[in-house]
Amino acid sequence: MLSQTMGYHYGGNFSLADSDETPTDGEYTARISVGGVPDGVELTGSYAGRFREPATADLDFSFTETDRDEVRSESIDQAGQPGALRPMQMEGVPQATAPAVDALPGTVFGTPNSDDAILATGATPARADGGDTYLYVSVRTRYHGMVLPAMALSVERGGETVELTRTLDPELGYHYGASVPALDSGEQLRVVTDVPPQTARHEGYERAFRQMPPVTVTV
Repeated sequence: MLSQTMGYHYGGNFSLADSDETPTDGEYTARISVGGVPDGVELTGSYAGRFREPATADLDFSFTETDRDEVRSESIDQAGQPGALRPMQMEGVPQATAPAVDALPGTVFGTPNSDDAILATGATPARADGGDTYLYVSVRTRYHGMVLPAMALSVERGGETVELTRTLDPELGYHYGASVPALDSGEQLRVVTDVPPQTARHEGYERAFRQMPPVTVTV
């Protein structure tokens, strides 16, 4: 799911109540099963060959009236205004953010905005899978740089279309990339969002990142 406060994450609603829908206090164990990274996502650098196997972990937690009283909800009367809610901080859990633009490797050609998504487009020298140049697009939310996953992107250059692959890399993070012939200075690249992020949305992101027109950057 995509959330302004939690970024990209996995979640669901579960009931801890008896047959009368009365909350049942007690100690519980949640068994969390996480699938491996699917074959459709490339793993590069030191990530190659990792994260493909599923894993399961047991997490113990209490469910009491005191715990429930700590759960708060707040109405935000800012619908339609530019901006995003401040990301929440969870101890020991990093946010699902893309690398800062100035920390991306190689050369960044531009950071165009498409429906409030920032498409940081750049290139690095050739990687092990061939080609002269590795072309990448690092997509993140406008205000807090949260990763926008599960998209399909392509780049049009010189009358040809290059399909980008969803990739997880230690330096580039989650991004979309492909090896291409050498890029020429002054060349224009047209980045096309063929499929917007295919994830569920929390309140505030219901209409975001759905109509993403093509953008252009110059090498």
